[in-house]
Amino acid sequence: MTVRLVARRGWFGLAGLMAVVLASLLLRSTLTKKDVRLSNQAIIEAVQRDDWDAISAVPPDPLRLAEDLEHVMAQLGDEGSQIAATLASRYPSPQTTHFMLTMARSTHMQAAVTAAMSLSTLPDAPSVADLAGTVKHAADPMVRAQLYLALGRSKDAQALSALRALLSTEADASAAVKGTAAAARLGGTAERMALLARVTNASAENAKDVYDDLLYVGDVRLAKGLLPWLDKLDPVTRIGSDVDNRAARLCDLAVWTALRLGVKVPASGDKIANYDKTTLAATRAALQQLPTP
Repeated sequence: MTVRLVARRGWFGLAGLMAVVLASLLLRSTLTKKDVRLSNQAIIEAVQRDDWDAISAVPPDPLRLAEDLEHVMAQLGDEGSQIAATLASRYPSPQTTHFMLTMARSTHMQAAVTAAMSLSTLPDAPSVADLAGTVKHAADPMVRAQLYLALGRSKDAQALSALRALLSTEADASAAVKGTAAAARLGGTAERMALLARVTNASAENAKDVYDDLLYVGDVRLAKGLLPWLDKLDPVTRIGSDVDNRAARLCDLAVWTALRLGVKVPASGDKIANYDKTTLAATRAALQQLPTP
C-alpha cells in the first residue's frame, strides 16, 4: 500500500519527486501499445525519437539492449533518457546494472533518479565500489539518496564503512537522512539510534518519510519510537474518497506502521484506518513490551 499524505509545506522533496516519477511511469505504461516484437535497432531508434511505445517492444536480444542503449545515451535528451531508463529496467542483466550506474550520473534528473531507484531491485546487484563511485559523480542529492538506499541493501561486509565515508562529506541534509537509514539497515548502531530519535520526534509533516524509512530498515525494535505518535490526532493521510474528508491521524499511522513491522497489534487489513481507543491502547501495550533498540 502507498500512503498518500495530506499536502504540507516543506515536505521532503525527494518523496514528491518519487511520486512524480512513479506516476509518470504508470501513466506511460498504460498509454503504450500491446507488446510487439521489434529489432534492437528499431527500439533504439524509437527511444531516440522520444517514443514511449519503445517500452512495450520486445527485443530479440534483450541481454544486449542495455549495451545498445548505452551507445546512444549521450545523444538522448530528458525524455529519451527517461524512456531508456524505464525500458532497460524491464530486462535485467549485468549489462543493465552497468547501464543504470552510468545513467545515474546523467544530468537528466528524472532519468538519473529512475536509474538510481532501479539499482535497489536489479537481481545483478552493483558492487559497493561501483555504487560509491557513482555517488561521487552524482550531482543531484535526490539521486545520491537513492544510491545510499541501494548501498543499504548490499550484502557486502564493507558496505557500512563505505557508506559512512560517503556520508562524512554529504552536504545535503535530506540525502544524509536517507543515507543514515541505509546505514541503520546495515547494522550501524549510531545510525539506528539517530533513526529512533527521528521516529520519536516525528510530526505529521514528516511522518510519511519516517514510515518509509522504518519499513526500509525493517527493525521491529525501532517501532518503540512510535509510542509518542499514539497521543497525536494530527491528520497525515486521506483514507476517504474525493467526497469523503476522513483522514488517518498520526496515532492511526502508528498502529499501521507497527502492524507492517510485525508487531502483534489488534488490527488487520491491507490499508490504514481510523482505529478505536481500544486498538490504540492495545498497540501502546504491545510497543511498551518491545526490547530497547
